[in-house]
Amino acid sequence: MLIKRDMVNAIRTPLKIGALIFVAIFQGLLTASVFGGVGAPNFSLNWADNLQIMQNLIGLAFLISTDVFMKLGFGQILQIPTRLPLYLREIQNHMYSASAYYLSICIASFLLTWFYPVILGFIVFYTLDLKAHSFANMLEFTFILWLMGLAGCYTGILFSTIFVTTDSGTQVLTVIFQAFNVGAGLYANLNRQHTNWFVYYIQFLSPPRYACELLMRRDLANNNPYITEAILDLIGYRWTAETCYWALIAYTVFVFMLGWLILRFKARKY
Repeated sequence: MLIKRDMVNAIRTPLKIGALIFVAIFQGLLTASVFGGVGAPNFSLNWADNLQIMQNLIGLAFLISTDVFMKLGFGQILQIPTRLPLYLREIQNHMYSASAYYLSICIASFLLTWFYPVILGFIVFYTLDLKAHSFANMLEFTFILWLMGLAGCYTGILFSTIFVTTDSGTQVLTVIFQAFNVGAGLYANLNRQHTNWFVYYIQFLSPPRYACELLMRRDLANNNPYITEAILDLIGYRWTAETCYWALIAYTVFVFMLGWLILRFKARKY
């Protein structure tokens, strides 16, 4: 019932969904215009040329992963604050439990936002001229973005359960996202000997860091494996794809469960 109500409300305001589709198409075309053909150059024995290719690829991975993560995160920060009066009235009348309300928000938000990373991935992938350009690689590329979208979506919902006002929630979430971006590997090298303690340790909490390594490994597939590993090692991306996938999944489950516990805790007096 709650999920149906959320979906009906969204359908009654098609401009919101249309705007998200438009933004996904625009962002995809913008990214394609900037990074189109980034995977075409071949690595060589000239390390300066290799570094330029590496910088372009990590720029692509960082831009596209943080865009999905932050857009869907900020898009959910208003979920509970804007509905708080209605939620409090209905929860006080015991119309449903806090758990049911939270689950309905998470499911509805997923159903209304999953297409953003999918559209973005479909538009961007084949413009990159990557060595691994098969349909299976395109699906994995898009799946990584989808995971980032899910993580961002539930991060936004988590902060909507913490803050009553949208301004404070947005400001704190902005700071959190900035910290995560610092640990993603673009602004600073992630090798322990080349960076300070904050950058080194924040990477373990940063979803963009895991997505960037996954995207870099996908972008570098079918290149010389020795050069590929040397480049990843230089940046500090030394974890395996399997480790990064599990880390992203664990982060998503953690923020989902934390948001649920916080909402249940706040509803204990009703």
